[in-house]
Amino acid sequence: MRSPYRILRSALRLDARERAAAWRALGWLAAARLALLVLPYATVSRASGALPQRRSRLPGLTPDECRRASERAGRVLPAGCLPRALAAESLLRREGHPATRSLGVRLGDGRQLHAHAWVESGGLTVAGGDDAAHYHPLLPRREP
Repeated sequence: MRSPYRILRSALRLDARERAAAWRALGWLAAARLALLVLPYATVSRASGALPQRRSRLPGLTPDECRRASERAGRVLPAGCLPRALAAESLLRREGHPATRSLGVRLGDGRQLHAHAWVESGGLTVAGGDDAAHYHPLLPRREP
């Protein structure tokens, strides 16, 4: 985890739009981590998929801005791939973008089963993209 001083210094270098996006992404990441601790995955998944679009007079974030904000939030609040994917999906949906969450598996050394979650929007992998190519999706993808 980075020191609070370095986090603050980095945050102050961002423009207001990027800083607001990072705060929103951090909020979604904290909410996803907490929700997965106290609720079943199915409940959290349904809630994430039912989020309404954010109402604002300001222009929404692009999927790439959501990706960058999610990466920044992940550097401040470390989390596994599932909370990161849920947070990125929530941020995308609130910004009015379609989001597809994928869960995949692969066999590792010693025939251990490994799982991974990632989110895509409009052909861009927003969260979990670094490892996604190594996993086989469990369910067919759908963009709502």
